[in-house]
Amino acid sequence: MGDELRKEISKSTGDLSLALETVFAKIDNECRIIDAENCGSTACVAVVKQENGLKVVYVANIGDTRAVMSNNGIAVRLSYDHRATDPAEIERVKS
Repeated sequence: MGDELRKEISKSTGDLSLALETVFAKIDNECRIIDAENCGSTACVAVVKQENGLKVVYVANIGDTRAVMSNNGIAVRLSYDHRATDPAEIERVKS
């Protein structure tokens, strides 16, 4: 995943959201190719990028992995867990 992520980020000139989405979709598709339907996996990626003098954090996750960052000792959730019991996740997987 790291190599794919580096390639997509190097192509990106702005917002990294599409680059992260592209990499996750590509890895997901590769899992389908090797017939990994009954397998599971999780991943969480955080990329910090300097934009207009500010540090911007991009976070992407798959599976029931959660990214949390401390803001003055207070946990701030940065991602949404993809749980198999979540109706939106069930629909995403079916489609």
